Parts: sequence; structure tokens; C-alpha cells
Amino acid sequence: MGYNVYITRAANWYENEGTPISLQEWKDYVESDPEFEMMEEIAVSLPNGSMMSYASEGMAMWVSEEEEVLFDYQEGNIVVKGPEDDVIEKMKHIASRLQAKVQGEENEEY
Repeated sequence: MGYNVYITRAANWYENEGTPISLQEWKDYVESDPEFEMMEEIAVSLPNGSMMSYASEGMAMWVSEEEEVLFDYQEGNIVVKGPEDDVIEKMKHIASRLQAKVQGEENEEY
């Protein structure tokens, strides 16, 4: 398991009732940013040769010059697992556009 970092409007990412980012707001942002592409499903090969897939209506891939990073809409927040510093900077840019903030699992703000 990795450490999650959230784009959220809530004081605490896990308590966003009344302050969620809507799925449509997220989709509108993704559509406006040429570095993003909405994804319906991703699949990965496991070490034992089997496949694992994950589907989410609000999943989007950020493709930068260095990497591809999955952003996932979950319960009014946008979540990234284990982001590096450059990804956190992108998250801060997105948060400013969505009138939100970037917050880690332990409620620290970036």
C-alpha cells in the first residue's frame, strides 16, 4: 500500500460532506488540461501472471515528460497514491483551479 495524497475542499479529506469536488468539476478540469486523459479502466500484470484491473468513472492519467500518474476521483476528493514532488506541484495547480487544497493522509497540507 502507498501513501495517499488528496485534492480536497474539506478541512480534513475524510470529512468532506458539504464540501465535495463534484465529479463533473473534475471531468471539466481533465478536459481542459491537455496533459490529462480520462481512463475507464486500467489493468496490470501481477508477478504470478494473472491480471488485475480497476475501473472508476473519475479516473484520469496525467502524462508528463517524465512519467504517467493515475489520479482517481473518490468520494468528492481526487486521490494520488505516493506522489513525488513534481506530482504534488501538479496537484497544487489543480487544487488552485478547483478552489481546494492538497492534503496527505495524516492531514498535513502541501
